[in-house]
Amino acid sequence: MNLQGSNPYNIMVMNGIVLALSLLSQGVETDSSLFADSLNLCTIAKWTRGNTHYVIYDGQYVYASTLERTISIIDISVPDDPIEIGNIRVGNVPLGLAKKGQFLFAALGDKGLCAIEITDPSIPEIVSCADTPDSAIIVYIHGNYAYVADGDSGIRVISVADPRNIREVGFYDTKGFARSLVVSGKYAYVADGNEGLLILDVTNPASPKFVNSMKLESFANAVEVSGKYAYVAIGKEGVRVIDISNPTDMKLVGHWTGPGAALGVRVLGDKLTIGAATGGVRLMDLKEERELAHYRPPKYTRDYVFEVILCGNYLLAASRSGLIVYEYTPQK
Repeated sequence: MNLQGSNPYNIMVMNGIVLALSLLSQGVETDSSLFADSLNLCTIAKWTRGNTHYVIYDGQYVYASTLERTISIIDISVPDDPIEIGNIRVGNVPLGLAKKGQFLFAALGDKGLCAIEITDPSIPEIVSCADTPDSAIIVYIHGNYAYVADGDSGIRVISVADPRNIREVGFYDTKGFARSLVVSGKYAYVADGNEGLLILDVTNPASPKFVNSMKLESFANAVEVSGKYAYVAIGKEGVRVIDISNPTDMKLVGHWTGPGAALGVRVLGDKLTIGAATGGVRLMDLKEERELAHYRPPKYTRDYVFEVILCGNYLLAASRSGLIVYEYTPQK
């Protein structure tokens, strides 16, 4: 049985096993993109202050980057009624966000990295900034260091031991376009654009060392790591699953393909979320290797999903339409 042919929308392969994740209507000759395609997800709220392209959640508040050069702090204690409790306008379009204690760190493109005090979330305040050579896109906090994916200037390492005086202490100029990264243990895993996945040893943050790299079929947009696997979003080619148990000998062991283009991936426990651009929101079970839920918006909405995070039984999507809250109701 050719699953790819019978279901061109949603295929996952792990360790050579092809899994059909969901079947769209069969035998109906129509353009399914004209209608919403939903599985186990229901839209319950929309926060529409602006085009939202990155979100994080700290267990109490959601922090959202918007195209309007604003970072908003949103209370979602009542998921169907998100309330903005504070915001700050910054000097550039904010991209990636990370939080450490009472400080939020924002990647601000050609304005570098900024530290924002959020002791009182209703009045966030920029307290320090560190310039980067190119364009700060994603920031990841590990210990007292912020690791910044800085586009054509690779990875920049910034000390955040004193959030009021952040400063660059190291860097590694990658071959590709550093689009995203995560740090786990002594390694940094970098989505390096056309160069694929890059692993750096950051035992000494001031002097990261090359360990290994793997080129992929398309531009690496984002990366997440869980256990011995790295999950790399590579646009229309989907998500690639890479065994990193031996960093010097990475192995491609699986993939997911579906509608749209994989832009963002996040892992929480054994769940993987995918921001799939026009393909919408995807929730995967990594243990069972299957799709649990999805929502693809109708084409006429022109919506575009960048990132998705899982919060209990809710999914929060950063999209052109704003912050969208979905309730996840698994099938019994």
